[in-house]
Amino acid sequence: MAKRIIKKNTYKNITAINFTQKLSFLTPVVFLGYDRTEEIRDFVLNQNLDKFYDTHPDEKRVYYHVEKAVPVNEYLEDWYITPTNTINILNYPISIRFTTGQKFQDFPNDVELRNKILNQKLGSYYHLHNVIKIETGEEWHLKSDDIENNSEANQYKININGYPDTFSFFVTKKFKTFDNEDPEADDDGRSAILIIKMYELKADTNGHAYEDFVIEQVIDIEGGEEWVLGS
Repeated sequence: MAKRIIKKNTYKNITAINFTQKLSFLTPVVFLGYDRTEEIRDFVLNQNLDKFYDTHPDEKRVYYHVEKAVPVNEYLEDWYITPTNTINILNYPISIRFTTGQKFQDFPNDVELRNKILNQKLGSYYHLHNVIKIETGEEWHLKSDDIENNSEANQYKININGYPDTFSFFVTKKFKTFDNEDPEADDDGRSAILIIKMYELKADTNGHAYEDFVIEQVIDIEGGEEWVLGS
């Protein structure tokens, strides 16, 4: 089990320079050391924009991409943002939303590009089954050749207890058996989903970046799994 470390103050103050109104917020997210830094900035930006639109319900919801991030000092960053497409993945294996600067042709055109983006997000376990155009972007419906029963009616609870935080979420797939003797073996997409959910739930990390965490053990529980993490 990984040793706990002293929690550090890693909050950054972010200012969206060219938003329609003044927008500043604090985030505990550590942006360094992750190969999809821009994508994570987009996620954090749009999480905070959700709060803005809740406060200003008359404003039409627009999703944004961080085109440029300018560090002011260790604790401050200025973000230059631009409107972008939002992609909604519905229910399988989890419901998530992210943004992309890509402009797609109607499905099935550009399916290779969409699948490339999908694989960067969730790993190579899933592929597109159908795409529906919506006003703000697209809804992606997925399939997996590895899983026989991917019915949206199936809900499996995932628990993380104690380290680095205690939280839970639901997935709509049943994973292949985890090799507890070899945690580096194929984990059937668990690690990619874990990082996404830690960002969404703003899990306490005791000073680590979310990407530092690995699944060391999986314990079967009634209706799902408990994931034991290390860093």
